[in-house]
Amino acid sequence: MRIALLSTSDTDLLSARASAADYGLANPGRTDPVQWDDLLASADMVVARFLGSPQVYRAEIERIRATGKPVVVLGGEQAPDAALMEQSTVPIGIAGQAHSYLAEGGATNLDQLHAFLSDTVLLSGVGFEPPVRHPAWGLLRQPTGEQDLPGRPDERRPKIAVLFYRAQYVAGNTAYVEALADAIDAGGGIGVPLFTTTLRDAPDDLIDHLAGYDALITTVLAAGGNRPQRPPPVSPTKAGTWPHSPGWTSRSCRASA
Repeated sequence: MRIALLSTSDTDLLSARASAADYGLANPGRTDPVQWDDLLASADMVVARFLGSPQVYRAEIERIRATGKPVVVLGGEQAPDAALMEQSTVPIGIAGQAHSYLAEGGATNLDQLHAFLSDTVLLSGVGFEPPVRHPAWGLLRQPTGEQDLPGRPDERRPKIAVLFYRAQYVAGNTAYVEALADAIDAGGGIGVPLFTTTLRDAPDDLIDHLAGYDALITTVLAAGGNRPQRPPPVSPTKAGTWPHSPGWTSRSCRASA
């Protein structure tokens, strides 16, 4: 059975592509709805995940519902979006469980999302497993190398956390973060890639852990709203002065969230 997955989150699409399930994929933020016709026609049901309100995506939702096929509509944040879920044509409990699979992310969960919807909506009888839970935050890799600056034993290398979204981690989309950490290492610092679901309501243990760094570079929103215009804007990274290396000044750059 084929499920069309329309998501404004590229990590959803990466994870679905890496799964063994039969998905048709598109990002509605970058694709004209007219181009969905073949995708929707070939699918047995549709899952749509939008980072925005029902009003922003009214035309897209109406186009999907007009197919007459079962539809699950979800929000793009970690927390369920009741206003979007109400646009679903399946029972709200099924939509809520579907959100859990996507909020946790990764190929295994996208595989089981397909099995879950095939079983509960399309009545395939294939069976399914519950969502695999991932830690809210963690290190992509442990820091390596000497702590002192070469030839300057009285000055230690600044330790820099590079924060990125957990969704990127579970989707395996981490090359850009590792490249940035490697560049920090090459420049005389210690780059530590660290994934997290959010900084807007960060757990206490993450805050305590971050206190041990000299500076942070973040591609994760620390404040602000959750309703970007399409296409979603990139979020600014932030970096502070590295106090143990006077020659290194603070910079800012932009990276996708």
